[in-house]
Parts: sequence; C-alpha cells; structure tokens
Amino acid sequence: MRRKYTVEEYDDYVNLIKNKIPNICIGTDIIVGFPGESNDLFEETKTYLETSPINYFHVFSYSERTMAHSRKFNDQIDPSVIKHRSQVLRELHKKKWTDYLFKKKGTITQVLFEQKKKDHWIGSTEDFIKVLAISTETLKNKMKYVKLIDIKDNEMIGIIK
Repeated sequence: MRRKYTVEEYDDYVNLIKNKIPNICIGTDIIVGFPGESNDLFEETKTYLETSPINYFHVFSYSERTMAHSRKFNDQIDPSVIKHRSQVLRELHKKKWTDYLFKKKGTITQVLFEQKKKDHWIGSTEDFIKVLAISTETLKNKMKYVKLIDIKDNEMIGIIK
C-alpha cells in the first residue's frame, strides 16, 4: 500500500508509546484484502494484532475505488476471502477490546456525556469507552467522574460519583 514505514518501525513506535504511557489505549485501522494479501501475510497481520499492545482496531474490507491504482493490480483477493478475513479480525478486536474493558472495571474515570436514551445517559471516556449511567440530572455535554462497574456488550455501566 506504499506506506512509508515498515511493520517493525510501526511496532517500535507503538511499543515506545506503551512503555512511556503504560495505561494508554492504542487503536488502529486495518484494511483486509488489499491486492496481494496472501494467506501468510494475513496470518502475520493477525499474529501481530494478537500479540501487540494495540487495544482495539477498526477493520475495513478492501474494495475497489474508481481512482485507486490498486484496482488495476492483478492479484485481487476474492470477496468471500476478504469477508472471512474481516470477520476473523473483527472477532479478535472484540476479544481484545473486552479484555481492555475488564481491566477498567472498578476504576473511576471522567466521562463526557453526550445524549440520553431511555433511562440512561451515554458518554465516552478519554480512551473511547462508551459508558452508560443513570442520572436524574441533565448531563448533556457535562464531564462527570464515574465508577466503571460492569460490562455490557462493548460498553461499560457506570455509577456517577
């Protein structure tokens, strides 16, 4: 994809950040099925994501774009293979994100609340955790300290302190 860095350079940078700020939440984007992505290359990507300190990743399935040079490459990947690989990495993301959420359980953090749905307010922490909390107070656009007490799907339940 003509990146100006190698996987090793990227990994060095990610680990440098994690060593300097141990509690940091690191996320990245992944494109699956770029032309030329062999089974071995996909497995290398999967192994890297499993073992790296990256906490979450957004998985994008490659698709041809009108102006992209890659649409002319001969080694296009079958859409069914792209779909399967994308699903594999999305499952891995879900596991790594859930592991990260479990580490946050019981902690107190600030949450910026944005909207109310039904009986709870929804907000985000500085590391992009969605938090649900109940309050009779209007919390729209307010920061509150919240104790993270439980996990529901990919979000956390919190109690306002």
